[in-house]
Amino acid sequence: MFNIVVEASKEFITNQLEKGFNLTDINSNEIMYISYIDMTSTNSKFRVYLSLDVDLTQDIANVFLFEEESDEETLKDMALETTNMIVGSAKVLAEEKDNDIFNISTPIFVKKDTFDLNVKNIQNIKIDSSNMLIAIEEL
Repeated sequence: MFNIVVEASKEFITNQLEKGFNLTDINSNEIMYISYIDMTSTNSKFRVYLSLDVDLTQDIANVFLFEEESDEETLKDMALETTNMIVGSAKVLAEEKDNDIFNISTPIFVKKDTFDLNVKNIQNIKIDSSNMLIAIEEL
């Protein structure tokens, strides 16, 4: 499932943001908007975390809302909506690949802080000078 979520993230960056990216090491000191969605099938349950740094979150708000300077509530909403779009896309990819039906929960905002959650499967994606962090754990 981890690779599918990373693939959905790359597709979001390429198709929605129309940007390039690189897979890089994690910067654990960066302040990020952190949210998650649970994905459940008959055989498994995953929690997918998506963390966006402040600049990337504002860039996404600019792409979708045409806002160059969004307030804090709008940036939290953009983090949640981005999580929903990426995990929704991963749901479709997983169903096509695994022939398993997944349900996804409503996205939950965790915090605006450094990503300090203890999750084994984690990948940072560098987009220009910004970072998106994908992490997943099996529940």
